[in-house]
Amino acid sequence: MEDINENSMIRSLSAWLNSLLVEHSEINLPALGTFTTVFLQEKVALRGDSKYLIPPSITIGYNASPEILDLKYYTSLEYTLDRELISSFDLKRYAEMNGVSLPELTTVVQSYSTDCMTSLFRGRRVVIWDLGEFYVSEEPDQGLILNYVPSESLLASANRPFESYTEVKLKPGIDFSDLKHIYGDEPDSRQQPIRQLITERITQPTAEEVESVSEIDVMLPIEEDITPTVAPISEGVKSEEKVRRNWLPYLISLILILFLGGGLYFFFSNRGEIPQASIPTIVVDTVTKVVEVSKDTLPISPMIVDSVTVQRGASLNKYAEKYYGYKEYWVYIYFANESRINDPDNIPIGTALLVPDLSYYDLNRDTTTALKEANLWATVILTNRYTDYFEQRPEVKKQLVRD
Repeated sequence: MEDINENSMIRSLSAWLNSLLVEHSEINLPALGTFTTVFLQEKVALRGDSKYLIPPSITIGYNASPEILDLKYYTSLEYTLDRELISSFDLKRYAEMNGVSLPELTTVVQSYSTDCMTSLFRGRRVVIWDLGEFYVSEEPDQGLILNYVPSESLLASANRPFESYTEVKLKPGIDFSDLKHIYGDEPDSRQQPIRQLITERITQPTAEEVESVSEIDVMLPIEEDITPTVAPISEGVKSEEKVRRNWLPYLISLILILFLGGGLYFFFSNRGEIPQASIPTIVVDTVTKVVEVSKDTLPISPMIVDSVTVQRGASLNKYAEKYYGYKEYWVYIYFANESRINDPDNIPIGTALLVPDLSYYDLNRDTTTALKEANLWATVILTNRYTDYFEQRPEVKKQLVRD
């Protein structure tokens, strides 16, 4: 009888949590993390010679807690959810609404969560609180990955406002240029796993450790010959004369270097040769300052056409159409700014973005093949499969040939 009451309490609490998420757009659960509703804008799908308007929808976003991403739990045989973590979640309202003892409810939540998390840590696929399925996969180059797939019932509840919307084939000549365009059939982004890397937990240093590090830093010897020594002002005129004497060798050395450098330049220029160690100058159109960089420190990155700050109503495809003439090339702006962009469809206002030169990506941009390739990249990005442009491009080009 006790098991029946516990199971019914878990089902009831799961339904309540799902309704809270749909109504209030966000919930935070002990040990699991934060769940949010994410709005996906309508878009246009290009299929052959036809265009289709894909209606808007809602998906579930998930940001895992540090605990569930802590590698040590996946190598341990025992796990118990800390009761203090449960106390951080407001169960009091549910207990009052359903006439349940709060200590009893806390015990049930602790037992259920511990069982679910233990199963997950041991490599099983588990459904937790009816929010969806959690499972762990292993990637050769990344290690353990936590995956979350929202449940069909939760997505259906969240998408009830859009259930009357259907996909529409557009008549020739009609287009929605302000909407995102995709090539072919894009996988349902609402049901794509949300993947997060499981890593070692980085612990914060204790106060004693911080203090000991500070003491060591103070005791480190100062490297010599980095800057000229300047005596305190209190030592008076005598100190100033000493400083001037200290500068004299540097001034003589500088004059000798300039003299030798000029002699070498005229020597090589008269022979029609320029030494290989000469320093190139790189000038970027949007930067008025000339930057001198040695060959050894030149960055392997795209040249920049412009820099922009995201304004209200702006989007990557609008910037792509402005600078490249094709909105499909938004993916290359994403590549140049991937560290700044968490969601290509939802970039915070005020974000600074760089607009790259497409020649860096080896494109003949005014061809159908280049447009198809850009749309393939869009699918890779939006399904969370993008890792590196140059590593993945051979496979993308193979896919172009197959299509």
